[in-house]
Amino acid sequence: MNCIWCDTNEVWTKGNPYSVNELLKIWEDNGVIEGFRNGQHLVFTGGSPMKQQKGIVELMKEFKAKYKFKPFCEIENECTLMPNALLVAAVDRWNNSPKLSNSMNVAENMYKPEILKILSDFNDSWFKFVIISEDDWKEIEEKFIKPKLIRKKQIILMPEGATREELQAHYQFAIDMAIKHGVRMTDRLQVTVWNKTTGV
Repeated sequence: MNCIWCDTNEVWTKGNPYSVNELLKIWEDNGVIEGFRNGQHLVFTGGSPMKQQKGIVELMKEFKAKYKFKPFCEIENECTLMPNALLVAAVDRWNNSPKLSNSMNVAENMYKPEILKILSDFNDSWFKFVIISEDDWKEIEEKFIKPKLIRKKQIILMPEGATREELQAHYQFAIDMAIKHGVRMTDRLQVTVWNKTTGV
C-alpha cells in the first residue's frame, strides 16, 4: 500500500485556530506547563509545521517570557522548506522525514538536497524513512548517503502501515533491513496503540 496523504489531510483540515495566549491558557488549565517543566517534550507536527515558522517562534518567545524556561522542543518536517535562524535557535531536536519514491509524491517537490544537508548538520537531527522494499534502501543510499547529504548514523527505518495488520506484515522486513545495514528502526506507535485513528 502506498500512502500519499495518510492521515495528514484529515488532521490539518480539521484543526482549531488559537492565539498564543489562548493556547498557553489551555496548557495551564490542563497541567501541560508543569509537564514541560518536568521534562515533557513539546513536539510540533503536521500538516507542515515548517510553514508556521513565524508562529512557532512567537509561541516559544511568549512561553519563555511568561514561564521563565523553555520546554524541550522537537519539530517534525518533510525536509522541503528551509528553517530560519530564529526557529533553529528554538528547536532542540529535528525529526526529519524525507519522502522516498514509494510515497508517490512528486520527486522534484520532495527532494531538496541543499535543505537536507543543512538539516543534517544540526545537533540531534534524525532522518526517518518509511520502507516497503529493498529498492527503498537503494534509494536511501544513492540519494542521501552517497552524496553525503546525511550520515548513516542519523537514519531510522520505519515499517509502512496505516493499520495494525499492515504494520505487523511489514515489521520483520524493517527489522531485517535495519540489522543488515546497521541503522536504527522504529515502531509506528500510534498505529500499534490506536490502530487507524486520526488526530491522536
